[in-house]
Amino acid sequence: MNDRVRWCRTAVACVSLLGAGVACTRGPAGHGDEGAGARELKVPRPFMVRRVPSPGTGCIADILGELEIDAMRPAACPEKEDGGPSCARACEGGDAVACYLRGGALEDAHAPGEQSTELYRRSCAFGLAIGCTNYGADLWGADDPVGWKCARRVLEKACAADEPWGCGMYGRMVIDADGAGAIERGRGRAILERACNEVGSFSCRALALELESGRLGPYKRPRIRKLLARACETGDEKSCGAPKSAAATFR
Repeated sequence: MNDRVRWCRTAVACVSLLGAGVACTRGPAGHGDEGAGARELKVPRPFMVRRVPSPGTGCIADILGELEIDAMRPAACPEKEDGGPSCARACEGGDAVACYLRGGALEDAHAPGEQSTELYRRSCAFGLAIGCTNYGADLWGADDPVGWKCARRVLEKACAADEPWGCGMYGRMVIDADGAGAIERGRGRAILERACNEVGSFSCRALALELESGRLGPYKRPRIRKLLARACETGDEKSCGAPKSAAATFR
């Protein structure tokens, strides 16, 4: 896994699910509170199963419509069996949250990476934005130009659904891309600024890190503290505790 991705696959997030009341869910890599928040997801409209294309048939972004963070039914997995075989069965039946939880469980158990990646892919295809974020992160970490392009499109979709981890990674992909010039860096900054202002959480920490890197031009140091405070207040625990720098929160 390359260094550009490692920071986003080892972090911990407590994400407020928009419109779902108070809820926490795992950030990328299945870390966090064991998916307790995912079981709290509300159901504002009927759950619809989508067809999932076979691997190798193109970028899954091509079939994604509008993604949802809070519109999926709770995973059909007993609480004591979070991410276990019952989640595998529920995933086969089209349960996006179950696919996501099962992927995290396999990743925590150090199963072959392609197994959790496939489950995140299915979760994404069934419409769960955080599943798309994890799938995009896996593609980004594969050091494959085709996968990188697909990862960018998938993370763009996740960000459009206001998934803060997806926005943070998408903005950084745009800014850090090989050969990115001033226009692209400005576009990446706009992505992170919008997400930080409207969603907060990890996207604010990602913006702080990019400012510190110098890739976005001059900045006032007090802004880093304000961005990290905003990230903490909106659910990004890594930003709490008055860290000395944004970079320190990624170590």
